[in-house]
Amino acid sequence: MSNKKNYSTLFLLLAFTLIGAGAWWFTKEEKTKSQTDLIKEGMRFATKISDIHKIFIAPRDGESTTFVRGEGKDWLVNGTKANPNVMKNLLETLGRVQVDYIPTKASVPHIVKEMAAIGIKVELYDKSDSKIKTFYVGGSTNNELGTFMIMEDSNQPYVTHIPNMQGSLRWRFTPKGDVWKNKGIFEEDPDKITAISIEYPTQKSHSFKLKKEGSDYKISPFYENQLNKGNGVNPISVRSFLNGYNRILAEGFENKNSKRDSVLLTQPFSIIELETDNGDKKTVRFFPQDADRKDNITGEPLMVHRYYVDMNGEDFMVAQQRVIGKLFWGYNQFFE
Repeated sequence: MSNKKNYSTLFLLLAFTLIGAGAWWFTKEEKTKSQTDLIKEGMRFATKISDIHKIFIAPRDGESTTFVRGEGKDWLVNGTKANPNVMKNLLETLGRVQVDYIPTKASVPHIVKEMAAIGIKVELYDKSDSKIKTFYVGGSTNNELGTFMIMEDSNQPYVTHIPNMQGSLRWRFTPKGDVWKNKGIFEEDPDKITAISIEYPTQKSHSFKLKKEGSDYKISPFYENQLNKGNGVNPISVRSFLNGYNRILAEGFENKNSKRDSVLLTQPFSIIELETDNGDKKTVRFFPQDADRKDNITGEPLMVHRYYVDMNGEDFMVAQQRVIGKLFWGYNQFFE
């Protein structure tokens, strides 16, 4: 009996020990799992691009910028079509950025302090305008290969990168103002163009109007006193002309150019008005940038290499002659 009693007591003690150990292990495991999940959540900077429909970027020392997904692959920046190349870099970063490593504990205070001074706030929203996440982009590591990032309401910064790519990611969030905007002067589907008029104020005989009538196009003089060549429009010439409006890009924006107001007071070389089948209208004026320059030896005017471009009275740009020259057709070029 005594032995049975001892065995029963030993069994109960062992059972309680195992139960206690199991409870401790389970509690520890749950706590560890919870902490791990929190850490992982703070490391998930990458977001599925198709889930993002609005991006808000606010530098500490500059103006904020809002991007909204438009139709197709287009994004709008503050209501204007965004620069596709700049957006490509931004979206690639948002979709592929990963944590490279965790900074040393000793370096964290300095990183957080710097983040507070130069951090760029990034907010991502879904289609229903609900916030997906918010994080801050800081400076670069000493070797310029990593970029500090930290999630909102977190005290743990991370060094991030894009796998198989070298260099800081900060610059992809730092373009300002016009740099974010699309440099397209004309990016039209030729089949959707319903009317174009080109006026040459100093060469009036070359001015004309093009209008789509059904599946055909009519070319007529711009001015009433111009010689009207009537019918005989070459359809191949018309198609070649319209195709020229598929993709015409400016060299850059010059909205802050001190010469802007004085240039706009001069007579333009050409004025192009374009209308599409959805009712969109665009008026673009071209001013020779080198109009006053002359050859030092002959005194003859130099060939124009660039034009100032006034886009609908809103943006002021510069475009190269070799890019936009294909637009400047004359009335006689459309006839057999």
